[in-house]
Amino acid sequence: MTPGIPLDFLDGRMLQYHYASERTLKYILYVKELIHLCQKSNTIPCSKFVTLQSGIIFNVNDNIYRRSEILLGGRKFNATQSIDPMASITPINFDCLDNNIIGYDPEGQQRQGHQITLPQLKSNLDTLKLLELLLINTFEIYKAKLEQAKEERGLIRIPEQQLIWKEIDDKSVYSFPELEAIESLKYTSPPSSLLNSVSQDAIRSFARINELGFLAAIISFVGPALQDLEAELDRLKAIKTRADLVRTLHYSFLMHRSMTVLLRFADLYAFVRRNGKQIYLNHGRYLANYGRLGNEPLKIALQRCEHFFVKPKMNGMLLATISKFTRQGSNFPLKYEYLMEFYQVGSSMLSLLQKMITCLKTIQLQWTSIVSSNRQGDFDRDLMRQKVKKKVMERRQERELINVQSLKVSRESKKMQKQPNVPTGRSDLSPSSSIIRRNISTTRPRQSPKPYSGVTAVAKAAITKTPPTAQQRLQKHIMEAAQNGSIYGKKLQPRGHSKYSESQMKGVSVVRSRSGSDLSRSSTTTNNSAASAASNASTVSNASAVSDIPARGNLTVCHSHIKEYDDKGKLSRKVRFKDVPEYTKEEDAPTPLQMQKQLRQKFSNYKPQFINRTKYLNLQEGMVFRQFRGGNGDVDRLLGGDDEFSIKNLKIGGEGRFSKLFKRY
Repeated sequence: MTPGIPLDFLDGRMLQYHYASERTLKYILYVKELIHLCQKSNTIPCSKFVTLQSGIIFNVNDNIYRRSEILLGGRKFNATQSIDPMASITPINFDCLDNNIIGYDPEGQQRQGHQITLPQLKSNLDTLKLLELLLINTFEIYKAKLEQAKEERGLIRIPEQQLIWKEIDDKSVYSFPELEAIESLKYTSPPSSLLNSVSQDAIRSFARINELGFLAAIISFVGPALQDLEAELDRLKAIKTRADLVRTLHYSFLMHRSMTVLLRFADLYAFVRRNGKQIYLNHGRYLANYGRLGNEPLKIALQRCEHFFVKPKMNGMLLATISKFTRQGSNFPLKYEYLMEFYQVGSSMLSLLQKMITCLKTIQLQWTSIVSSNRQGDFDRDLMRQKVKKKVMERRQERELINVQSLKVSRESKKMQKQPNVPTGRSDLSPSSSIIRRNISTTRPRQSPKPYSGVTAVAKAAITKTPPTAQQRLQKHIMEAAQNGSIYGKKLQPRGHSKYSESQMKGVSVVRSRSGSDLSRSSTTTNNSAASAASNASTVSNASAVSDIPARGNLTVCHSHIKEYDDKGKLSRKVRFKDVPEYTKEEDAPTPLQMQKQLRQKFSNYKPQFINRTKYLNLQEGMVFRQFRGGNGDVDRLLGGDDEFSIKNLKIGGEGRFSKLFKRY
């Protein structure tokens, strides 16, 4: 490839200073023109949206950026104290700093006691004048940095390789068509009815209509800027061979022109994101109400807006590439791979910006349709309050009408109680057969033999609509059986054997342990109970008689006539459950774990009485031990150091104690 002028870190930083200074100068011209037009026609400018058009130019200095935040909040700073430019050559942060953008919340301000007011001409003009002074100060800082970088550039590079701005500057990059929207950022004249109005909804509606116009103007002027950048990317994409490179205009500075395209993308991304975020924060909640009512395109567009303008920024690759070419000591010659890197990063940013603009266009179209259909005030606070008040009044009237009708029914029912024998149609007293009222007419008078109540019939029909439960069906069956005599008493027969039988378990009592006197009383009680059961066998009046039958169980029952008791009347065997074998002593035998636990508890405090030979020998050494030297052969061998003789060979005399060996008394 034909060698061109390389792009080093000084060239990259000089391109940043040059781009920012050109944009600042163009910005100053548009702000001055807007101030002149507003003063001449008494039109109120929107100073907040004019400040948002700054892009990245206020990132040159922290103090400059703080002052731009002050202006964005509608406040003022001391313009007499200008910020002195620093003669340092540092790269500029081309990131989108949008933390200072805060949407106004009318409802939150109203809760805190703040009232929304109409925009004032004087306050907005004062803000624009301070903005103009801040832009001039910013331009001076960029100019000083650029001059300092040129001096260092002249000391390093030969004159033939100096930057020629005429060959680098391109109208497609330095035209800044998006700044033309500043002329449209003016409020329309408020109607005369709004000047003396204190309605907050009317003021908010006025602000929405104007900001809808601001959004339309911004979108219309961003489109041409994206078209110019797309044309620049097409030129880079067309370079495939050396001949294509030579045919390119000013191909020696192609690296510098490509770097300028990336700077333009970074600035345009900050421009679109700052304006889109302000629109979304101001009116996103208001427009979401229409999205919930079935406006699906608006709902989807608002979700995408939150993704593009509120969530974390998506220009990370672009910022990394710009930092790469402006890093201290970097030097990149004209190569195809670098040109393709510029193209790939630029293409991704172009696609992202087109998606963001499409999202804003969708919101603008749906918002315009809402305004054109005269539905922009459907969710205003005053209108919603009136709707709620109207519904409350309608419900109150309905309740009053029902109370009057219920009172009328109550009076008529009292008259009917005084004349119970007069047959009347009570169904005419109720205004509606589907309404159940708790009054006197819902009960049957005791004096009337066969009264009829339409309200009672309706209540009964309403109750029988739901199917009865299983318990209710059982109770009903028992009641009917008791009335027709199908349930009767039967003499209970004693159980003949111990094996369980359902037919023989009725009426049998379990006897556990009784004395001899209890046995005689039990037989008498049994006869009495049998006699009472026989007397009650004729009629069974209610379900309680059925419930007196003893419950069945799975016990082996002992009867009084079975001779299984001793002379004292005590039970000779235990009551066992069904299918359980007879009791044996092995059932109560302790388990191995229980036996181990018993042993541990028994021997936990036991002190051992056995001691090894070494311990006993240590206890007996000393003068008493050595006095037997020469008197005992085993002791002499042990003390003499005989290796073949150990403590184990030492014989223990007497009762197994060393004291016997040493003849202790």
